[in-house]
Amino acid sequence: MSAREINIVVVGGSWSGVKAIRTLVNLAQSDYPNLRVTLVERRAHYFHITGAIRGMVDPSYAQRMCIPYDRMFSTGGIPNTNHAYIQGTLAQVHSRFIDLESGQRIFFDYLIIATGSQYHSLPVVQSTHYHEAQELFASMRASVQRANRILVVGGGAVGVGLCGEIADHYPDKKLTIAHNRMHLLNGDLADSFASSAETKLSRMGVRLMLGEAVLPAPNSPKNFVTPDAPQVFTTKSGKSIECDLAIWTTGGRPETRYMSTLAPSNWERPLVDAVRNRIRVRPTLQLDDDLYPHIFAIGDCNTLPDSEKYVAKACAQAKLAVINIHLMMDEGYDSRVRLSAQAGQEALARAHLLPYFYTRNSVVVPLGKKRGVTEAWGLRFGDIATRTKK
Repeated sequence: MSAREINIVVVGGSWSGVKAIRTLVNLAQSDYPNLRVTLVERRAHYFHITGAIRGMVDPSYAQRMCIPYDRMFSTGGIPNTNHAYIQGTLAQVHSRFIDLESGQRIFFDYLIIATGSQYHSLPVVQSTHYHEAQELFASMRASVQRANRILVVGGGAVGVGLCGEIADHYPDKKLTIAHNRMHLLNGDLADSFASSAETKLSRMGVRLMLGEAVLPAPNSPKNFVTPDAPQVFTTKSGKSIECDLAIWTTGGRPETRYMSTLAPSNWERPLVDAVRNRIRVRPTLQLDDDLYPHIFAIGDCNTLPDSEKYVAKACAQAKLAVINIHLMMDEGYDSRVRLSAQAGQEALARAHLLPYFYTRNSVVVPLGKKRGVTEAWGLRFGDIATRTKK
């Protein structure tokens, strides 16, 4: 057990960020009583996008899925003053501190970046407070209720799940999903798994348009605004789709502009992959630069393959990042690096950090409350397992 003061900052409170926070708090209780953990998150409440799609049709579920972050560091209603939650948006990352858009500066010994992806296609995901989220949920549900013909553009997990929720809740609506691949879901999943989801959606009355890229219509309203007149969309192949409501679920993109203030040791190899807008990491999940061994990036914002962006994989990354920070702390990296860069490097070498191991996909795709497909441990499961797991 060490009594030295250590500051660890986690930016981002989604699946991977919350897992990192919980693991760090346990570490503080067992080995490092003066470890201070700070969560920086732009929302006031925990919000998971996988649950948002059910909130678009079920108001009772929407009310339950927003959990205030300020409860995270409380035990029996009593706050733990060693740790802190700060609502704010990350503006700049520096070697030893971060700056928020509010102007607040937060210093750290170790930093975990878990900022995820931005899903601009779903308005509720942009909410920052509970009441704002509930108002957006109500607006989206009203748009879905008014529309008789609904087009979902994008057949990833969110688009497929949303189709399942709408078809389950409103079986009489005419629902179409268009996807630019010949199979639904991501390309890293087996075609047979995607085919299982396609078969179930078809049985639920959903029309599948696979291998069709939908072109944005000029002057079409933003998502979840039901227009006064039907909309007509055209695919690249020339097919027309008429609908009352179009919902775009074409995926998120990481927002990593905050990394521009962190200078790489080699300008020919920037810290961010400009093509994918993701932070380059080593197998240990540290930044891929010798200058910043104390900064880690996990989840959607790093350059691991798309197959490693599922919830279970993101949580595994969070756990590994904390394990490696623990190894560095045990060797005194945070104190020795203050003495000299060489002393810090020697401590880092002794830490023997662990690499991230790729494992089989574990994917749960619900199609409404009663149906779905699941793949875990290399096995395929159906409705009952999916309903229970979700």
